[in-house]
Amino acid sequence: MGLFSHKKIETIVAPVCGQLINLEKVSDPVFAKKMMGDGLAIIPDGSTIVSPVNGIVVTIFPTKHAIMLKSKHGLEIMLHLGIDTVELNGGPFTMPSEKVPKSPLAKS
Repeated sequence: MGLFSHKKIETIVAPVCGQLINLEKVSDPVFAKKMMGDGLAIIPDGSTIVSPVNGIVVTIFPTKHAIMLKSKHGLEIMLHLGIDTVELNGGPFTMPSEKVPKSPLAKS
C-alpha cells in the first residue's frame, strides 16, 4: 500500500427486514447456481425495499421486478424482487420517480 493509496470502503445494508437465507437454497436455479453472480436472499417481513448502498438507480426493468444500482464507489448491484415476479408484469410494485440514495425503492 502506497503513501497516497486509499482503500474504498463500501457500506452495504439489507434492502428489507426479514430472514436471511443462502442463495443456494432459493427455488430458482438461475440464482441458486449463481448464474447471475453471488448474492443472498431474504424472506421479507415487510413490503418496503430500500437501496442497500448510497448510489444511483441505473435501471428499473419495465416489469419492475429488478433494479440495477451503482454505488458511489462503482459497485454494481442487482436487486431482484421475488421468484418468478417477471411474470407479474410489474403489477404488485410501485416505484418512486426520483433517484434518492437509500430511499424506498419499491413497495408491494
